[in-house]
Amino acid sequence: DQFDAHPNPQPGNINGWVDENEDADMEEDDDAEIIFPYEISECKKKDRVKFAMATLRGRALNWWNGRTKSMGIEAANNTPWSEVKKWM
Repeated sequence: DQFDAHPNPQPGNINGWVDENEDADMEEDDDAEIIFPYEISECKKKDRVKFAMATLRGRALNWWNGRTKSMGIEAANNTPWSEVKKWM
């Protein structure tokens, strides 16, 4: 299963693979590209949102849960990746 391809990142945040202390540096660097686990796995394009959001923890997971509550989990998971990136 593609969701087991990588261990859950710790600690969780919006991009799932950066230490929380590094977030401030990334936010200041507009040229920083967020790399999600699906980019280094065999995750199918249609599953990118579901895969990436399955790695979220803490505040990032709360943010995603709020999104899914307002629009429904199926609609959220089927949102194009390009749109989800705009939300971030």
